[in-house]
Amino acid sequence: MTLILVAEDDPFIRRFIATVAEQAGWETTLTENGARAWAAFETDPDAFDVVVTDVRMPVVSGLELAERIRRVSSITIIAISAHGSDEQVVAGLEAGADDYITKPLSAPVLVAKIRGALRRADSTAVRGEGRLEIGDLVLDLDARTLTKAGVPVPLTRTELGVLAYLMPNAGRIVSPAQILGHVWGEAYEEENEILRVAILRLRRKIEDDPSKPRYVVTRVGIGYSFAKQP
Repeated sequence: MTLILVAEDDPFIRRFIATVAEQAGWETTLTENGARAWAAFETDPDAFDVVVTDVRMPVVSGLELAERIRRVSSITIIAISAHGSDEQVVAGLEAGADDYITKPLSAPVLVAKIRGALRRADSTAVRGEGRLEIGDLVLDLDARTLTKAGVPVPLTRTELGVLAYLMPNAGRIVSPAQILGHVWGEAYEEENEILRVAILRLRRKIEDDPSKPRYVVTRVGIGYSFAKQP
């Protein structure tokens, strides 16, 4: 059974998420702030399939919750932000969220976002077999692991999906829409901010100097390319 960890301080929205999830056939663990959510997650991290968290909450915010979870898990995190707040969206993504929902919440959008998260967690975004080696990076598509100069590099499910698309296409320029469609799904092909932050986080993990990337290179006005020989 799919279990979703929900962190939301508004009791109405908590009940709304629980009802929508139940109608979709999922179970929820409901918490009213990041501290309670972290306690539930820390007790049994493998119990949950997706985390849905509001960004702004008392005691421990959704941003801090995402950061704590990211230190120990690659689970998909969906951030809830105030309607129209670009700053909250970016802050949530940079803290470690993979996706976001804006208020007021829509039941169809919420279901679609969670289903997309479950799809990515089910490895469908990571295709192919064997190992890919470029420079000092080795991506094992079977084991879903990455090493750099022999040292394991922890990746979120989303970061793994992005890398598993870029590395087989090394030397080619791919558009943001192509990456978004492959990793997140066709409905995300214009969600450039999600991809921008995911690329930023990925560079921080694989580049010697993220400000001067050798592997994931931006092609201004076109997209991204992964270097064949960095």
